[in-house]
Amino acid sequence: MTPGTGRVAGCGGPPRPYALERAVAEGELPPGADPALLARYVTTLAFGIAVQAASGIGRGELQAMADAALRTWPLI
Repeated sequence: MTPGTGRVAGCGGPPRPYALERAVAEGELPPGADPALLARYVTTLAFGIAVQAASGIGRGELQAMADAALRTWPLI
């Protein structure tokens, strides 16, 4: 928790797409990629997998979810 906020550190603000902006600028991602959308996607995916893990989903299923997400990257 971040003192005085009631929030878990790193969970209180919007995703920071700076590295993804650089990746688009340097050609590592397609020119039409939306860095802010991709940052939100990765954050949502990570939080979703964390919830699934906390719910008792096994490592194999979690890996399968991550693999499925990576197959869509950077198509979104």
